[in-house]
Amino acid sequence: MAILKYTVGTPSFSTVYRDLVCDITAELVQDGATNVQQIFIDNRLNTTDFYLTMWNRDGSGGEATTPGGTQPDMVLFCPSGKSKNYIFPRSLAFSAALSIFGSTNWLATAFTPASPASAVPVTIYISA
Repeated sequence: MAILKYTVGTPSFSTVYRDLVCDITAELVQDGATNVQQIFIDNRLNTTDFYLTMWNRDGSGGEATTPGGTQPDMVLFCPSGKSKNYIFPRSLAFSAALSIFGSTNWLATAFTPASPASAVPVTIYISA
């Protein structure tokens, strides 16, 4: 699924990225340095826990972002049947790029991918 990008003009963030189906496909959210202000994970329709896996890389030039094969730089948890809002007041900095992947297992070497039927919408708010 492609990432939807919205540019807005607010004091706290400038771009909203929305992945309507965050699942087993590694997605490049933004190429280049980025500052994440907030991440909203909506797992209310699922009976399994959800883990948002993030990499500080774009997947090109030897910077692999292989689900289950590349150790993530960060993992965020959202329990089954819930939504979770992560706010980073001083921003969460990614120096190279931001790529994401949805999973039902937090272990980088033993992912159990989320099926398309249990895909979770993820919204990422990025500052300028």
